[in-house]
Amino acid sequence: MTPLPSHRSRARPSARAWHGSRRRGRTLAGLCCVVALLCLQAGPAHAFDGATDGAASSPNESSGASPKSTVEPLTKTPPLPDVDPDRVPSTGGRVSLVISTSMIGAGLGAEICSVSGCGDDERRWMGSVLVGAATGFATSFGFSQGGVAPATAASVAAGAHWGTFYAYTIAGTTPAIWRHDDQDDDNRDLPRGVVGGFIAGQVGGMAAGYALDRAFQPTVGSVAMAELGGAWLFGLTAWGGRVAIGDDASDGALQRLHGGLIAAGTVGLLGGGLIGSHIDIPKSRVWLLHAGGAAGVGLGVAMAYVIKGDDLSLTGATIGGISGAAVGMGVTAALTRNMHRRKRPIPVNLSITPSQDGVFASVSGHLR
Repeated sequence: MTPLPSHRSRARPSARAWHGSRRRGRTLAGLCCVVALLCLQAGPAHAFDGATDGAASSPNESSGASPKSTVEPLTKTPPLPDVDPDRVPSTGGRVSLVISTSMIGAGLGAEICSVSGCGDDERRWMGSVLVGAATGFATSFGFSQGGVAPATAASVAAGAHWGTFYAYTIAGTTPAIWRHDDQDDDNRDLPRGVVGGFIAGQVGGMAAGYALDRAFQPTVGSVAMAELGGAWLFGLTAWGGRVAIGDDASDGALQRLHGGLIAAGTVGLLGGGLIGSHIDIPKSRVWLLHAGGAAGVGLGVAMAYVIKGDDLSLTGATIGGISGAAVGMGVTAALTRNMHRRKRPIPVNLSITPSQDGVFASVSGHLR
């Protein structure tokens, strides 16, 4: 009988063969990971359709033609919900709200000081402004712990702006409110009734802006578009109306002027908001429209002066300025017609690459 080889005499695998088997094991494990991830990305309902559904066949198989082989890419972009960033609470929206309410609070502090009779006491004026700013900051900061949607912050700020506008124009339609009723009011730049209207308009405007934001869910661009329409129609109406009444400073003329301003501002707000709700307009395009209108006013007045020279009247300059504003905004709107807001989903890519030593996996995305 041939004796069995002892333990010492057994052949040992070489180091090269051992490393080769280890490398093949890593590669096999990596390929298994790739297959598992691709199956997970395909979904549980479709991962094994080809193996379990024997009745269904491709058109190539039914016609007898050889099936075409397809290679599924290893890079997948999972579908994300279409979320509008203007309606998602964020830190940027919170910062915008805190800054705007702090400034509004400073203005309210000055107005309250005027109503309460600060007079010429500069320390009281400064203290009121600081207290108002601190109150606005603390209130908005405390109620926005979870973030604020940028469109909500824009709506609240716009409400304060237009609350002040309506307070001023409504006061203009009631000339009696501008008269000083006592000796203390004679030392004021504005009567108490007018300043009180400003306070009520700003506070009520912020509340109205928040309520409209909850009801209509606007974007930042649509809010800016509403303000664009209201501001320009109000400004051009005020310019043209003041030129039209001339030196007539009677109560009736001022009432008609301020009534026209209320109507113009309201029509501009509603029209601009309606346009902004039907087009995908970014806020940057709205600012360009502002710039185009301002440039048009300057060029229109300059053109009128070139035509008329020293004989240019105030009426002629007004006509040139209003016409230039319309042309400037129209040209800007045409030049920026391709400006749209960026798409809502944030692209996130999962990349899987097999290698000699295993698998490389990476996740990449573009944050805005």
